[in-house]
Amino acid sequence: MESRPTPTSPAIATRDLHKAFGATVAVDGVSFAIEAGKVHALLGENGAGKSTVVKLLAGLIAPDSGSIEVFGQSARIDSPRAAHRLGIQTAFQEMTLVKDMTVLDNMLMPYALDLPERQKIEIARAVYRRPKILLLDEPTSTLSGRDVDWLGKLIAEQKQKGVTVVFISHRLREVRAFSDSLTVLRNGRHIATCPIGELSDEAIIRMIVGRSLGKAFPERPPPVAQSGAERLALRGLASGRLKEASFALHAGEILGIGGLQGMGQLDLFLACFGMTEIAAGSVAVDGKPVTIASPSDAVRADIGISLVPEDRKTEALFLKLNGKVNASLPVVDRFTRFGLIDVKRERDAVKSVFDQVEVEERALWTRVGAFSGGNQQKIAIAKWLLAESRILLLYDPTRGIDVGTKHELYGLMRAFAEAGGAVLFYSTEIPELVHLADRVIVLYHGEVVDEIDRGRLSEEAIVTAALGGMPEARRIA
Repeated sequence: MESRPTPTSPAIATRDLHKAFGATVAVDGVSFAIEAGKVHALLGENGAGKSTVVKLLAGLIAPDSGSIEVFGQSARIDSPRAAHRLGIQTAFQEMTLVKDMTVLDNMLMPYALDLPERQKIEIARAVYRRPKILLLDEPTSTLSGRDVDWLGKLIAEQKQKGVTVVFISHRLREVRAFSDSLTVLRNGRHIATCPIGELSDEAIIRMIVGRSLGKAFPERPPPVAQSGAERLALRGLASGRLKEASFALHAGEILGIGGLQGMGQLDLFLACFGMTEIAAGSVAVDGKPVTIASPSDAVRADIGISLVPEDRKTEALFLKLNGKVNASLPVVDRFTRFGLIDVKRERDAVKSVFDQVEVEERALWTRVGAFSGGNQQKIAIAKWLLAESRILLLYDPTRGIDVGTKHELYGLMRAFAEAGGAVLFYSTEIPELVHLADRVIVLYHGEVVDEIDRGRLSEEAIVTAALGGMPEARRIA
């Protein structure tokens, strides 16, 4: 029977929920309530239990113990169909769309596949079914700019209709913009539930990670653009949507790439890594012209370019293989003699880089798919540290990563640069570009429209250029 809301009933109330997967306890006695008709944020680090709670509410998994009430009535949510009968719809971060089907068919059919750029269709499909409760599992992890604005308006419209929205995000700015209240989970346990206006960002972060992070971003050294050796130089590079790009990346530098989605950023990164054909222009590494026709060319010792791509799960890692194999695969020949792998040398080398990025030792023998998104991303970076790359291409590396792990990744980026490496860094989060990059190159319709140095680096300057506005320097000239 369909639950009927009453004026005093919360939309969702969990009572002492427990869920374990083997020896791993994902949800440990979680109890909280969500007021009907409100937007409620569910926060925590990767692996804190957020997605497990959403899957319990969506009927994808069943609790080991505890109970769930929907609009004041006990609910047995043992399947997605049962959740739908209760008015619960979910849009997952892991896409549940079929790539060969039409948009309309995807909105009507409950199959499961994933592709990040289809997040808006995933959300639209959930809304199409007129939910009473809408669960959004990291909906903005693949969205930026105007798409985030679109989502904000959609959430406001659903709230206006009386829909209860549960919103998972690692972006505190969006949490504040969209949400009325929040629940924080840590290590599978409930930490707090309260109105969002009662807490500062610093207090929320302390609850999420269990400690103070200090400064959100590491200190930047003095500008290096003129003094560092020229690691990577592009002259008139064109590939796909990228019409023309000319700039240099120096040793010791983090060079940011800004722009709205689809302006050529992805084509730039893929071309530099040999994944797409270069239609025009040239590439030089350490002052010498190079030909990069494939990723194997890029990772060669005399070139040393590596890429951490947009989607770590499908493009960077083999989730069914352990961390040791994932990390050593690009350079496994270094540990091979007469066709046999020196397993001890390989293990010791991988353990060394795992220690460097602070990944647990069990990653050596545990399949990568068993780790949180943050730890998966650190394994993807460790792979290129093992390869001794000199140029690190990072394409939106903190997407879907919790605040604690973000802080660690920021430190890894700066440490890599300070050791003489060079980082080309694209992010959909403009504050990251402002606080991490030494300079920012902005692309608009496939061309470099502005180079923003440290002196005028700001969110306003990046957004102005990204929208096609003329830089202040050019207006004065």
